[in-house]
Amino acid sequence: QSQEQELRLNRAYLETTEYLDATYVAEHATLQIIRGQRGFLLTGNPRYLVPYREGKEELAGALTRLRAFSWAGHGKHEELERLVVQSEAYMLVQNEIVGFANSGNRETAM
Repeated sequence: QSQEQELRLNRAYLETTEYLDATYVAEHATLQIIRGQRGFLLTGNPRYLVPYREGKEELAGALTRLRAFSWAGHGKHEELERLVVQSEAYMLVQNEIVGFANSGNRETAM
């Protein structure tokens, strides 16, 4: 293999690894959000909001990374952008639900 081919392969490997890591972080963060929200809604205990908030931060970072891949011309632009937009919409709904519960309106939140 030529040095140019080897560099291209290494770059593709690193980009693929970065993409897979971002998708893993997004999945993990989403599960943290769900667990935290569910725990808070069921118990009213604010300690469950810690993983919820951490998950929100992680998800925001992962979505930024995925959006960067989307715009960097790595193919699947429409699917990646749709995933990011749907995830952001999901977070808005989750924030609203937690907001209702946090203000004492747990029935509306449920």
